[in-house]
Amino acid sequence: MVVNLTSSDLATSQAAFEFARQVQMDNGAVVFYLNLDAAALASTRAPQPKGAVTHKSASDLIAEIVADGGKVYVCVMCLQQSGLAIRDRIEGVALGGPAMREILMSPSTRIMSF
Repeated sequence: MVVNLTSSDLATSQAAFEFARQVQMDNGAVVFYLNLDAAALASTRAPQPKGAVTHKSASDLIAEIVADGGKVYVCVMCLQQSGLAIRDRIEGVALGGPAMREILMSPSTRIMSF
């Protein structure tokens, strides 16, 4: 399952992360793709508010997804467009590129977009 997140809105991003965590708890493989405005969530320099329900920040949720075997990618161009540096990305977040495109284009990939 690929979770495609395009929004940095707290409620939207928390829903996407929670969906991904539920897929993982059901023993599903998760690939998370942060792009457009959501790319900022991959940066240690961006604000990291905590969700009202989860009481966790995006960086907390990214760490959980990665710790449970998920992969988190960020769109390089989107991160740079936000004025954030690639070197400041949260630990465990990989840069989007050929590997991410291959996952997205696979006929067996299912994508949930937020």
